[in-house]
This record gives sequence, structure tokens and C-alpha cells, in this order.
Amino acid sequence: MKALSPVIATLILIAIAVIAGVFVLRQFLIFTTTTATQQYIEIQDAVLQVVHVNDTYADVYLQIKIKNVGDQLVTIDKVEVDGYTPTEVSKIQGVELRPGETFATSMKVRYINPTLDPDKAWETGTEHLVTVYYNTTTTTGQQVSLKVIAR
Repeated sequence: MKALSPVIATLILIAIAVIAGVFVLRQFLIFTTTTATQQYIEIQDAVLQVVHVNDTYADVYLQIKIKNVGDQLVTIDKVEVDGYTPTEVSKIQGVELRPGETFATSMKVRYINPTLDPDKAWETGTEHLVTVYYNTTTTTGQQVSLKVIAR
């Protein structure tokens, strides 16, 4: 039996090193792209106050405080609570926040037929998802969400 020649052994070692290097580079690129996603705004506080509920509709007031924690101008597009747009959404649409600025407002959300969907039941202590949609000077269609307990 003959041993491998030094040239073939060297080529095999180089091939193994290249494959390992490609694997490490791929893992690094995946890691950096998933951790580099930046949120430009933060929902600092949100309160859902249940005012009136019957079989026809539910009136809930959303008090929200939003801060621009990024380094770009942010324009708020809309707010949703469990997929519903508040009836007074014009209070927040088009609001521009410079880096570091905070905006607070309250608005009424009216849900029609609230008892038809048990996942969106409006009772004190139920959990609801508040989502803010926004754009920056370089990106569009961004969103941030916060789970809020109704009071």
C-alpha cells in the first residue's frame, strides 16, 4: 500500500479549510443580518380603558405614548388594536417624530359586534395587541407591537 503524495494531501487540507471558511462566513452573515434590524420607535406606554360594551358595539379608549428611539425622522402611518383601526386615527396619522421625540394621545376605538369574536372579547383583564405602523426616511412599512391588558 502506498501513502498519499504530499501534493494531494495538501490539496485535501486546503479544500477542507475553504469549506470550513465558507460555513463560518455564512453563519456570520446570517447572525449579523438578523441582529442588525433596528426599531425606530418604541411604544413606551399604552392603556386600554373599556368604557361601554353591549352586543352591538364596544367603546374602548386607547391612550398611547410613542418615542422615536432611532436616528431618523419617523412618520406614523396608523395604529391598530387587534386589527381594528381606531375611529379617531386621524389624531396620529402623519405625526412626525424626530430622533428622541415623544408623542402621546388618546383615541376612541369602536368595535362593532364585539361578542361575535371571542378572541376579541372586551372585558377588564383581557389582553389585546396594539400595533403602530410607521415609515422612516429610508424604510417603509415598519411596525412595532405591544400586548396591553384592558382596564
